Amino acid sequence: MAEMVQLGEGVAIEVGAGLRVQVEGIDFTFTSRFLGTLDTDDVLLSLDPRMEHFESRLEPGTVFSASYLSDDVYHQFRAGFERLITDPIRAIVLNKPNEVLNIEQRMLPRTPCSVPARVDIRKTLAGTITDISPKGCRIEMPADESGGVPLEMGDRVRLRLRAPGSQHGYIVEGQVRNVAVSDLVREAGIRFDNLPEILRNFIETLARGTY
Repeated sequence: MAEMVQLGEGVAIEVGAGLRVQVEGIDFTFTSRFLGTLDTDDVLLSLDPRMEHFESRLEPGTVFSASYLSDDVYHQFRAGFERLITDPIRAIVLNKPNEVLNIEQRMLPRTPCSVPARVDIRKTLAGTITDISPKGCRIEMPADESGGVPLEMGDRVRLRLRAPGSQHGYIVEGQVRNVAVSDLVREAGIRFDNLPEILRNFIETLARGTY
């Protein structure tokens, strides 16, 4: 299972995820890999071999704009160049991004809904699915004793949900990809594993508004 790193509030990225990177002020765009973060939360990106032609033009603060796909949503962050490292690998070190933006719609749009669900992980938790697609869902739930979300990024979960007014129940497994806490909402984004066909059909009926 790939390691997940929290880049911004409610936004996670897998170590090894592909990025498209543009160096502002230099007419150069390249593909890279997210390698993780340092103890200072600075970001590590793999170094494109062609970068050697531009290394002399990089100064501290030069802005790198990186976009990537996560949970079927395209995200973008901008961060200042800090330095290049060569040991143990050649990599780019960027300052911690101030924010991560959604720059495009989901590949598969989520359908707003209100579907009661049970989440099996360590114990069974009650929640409400507030949007769903064949790729994943967002679920709201009561806070735990500390006031946070009773799930952690990377947790494996089993969801049990039932269509309102129906006797049909559905089970799907997945992974918690992000969590968010505010004064009003405590929620988690879950990415599904292999989706049962019967649940896919249910999601399609929600999108058509026939439930």
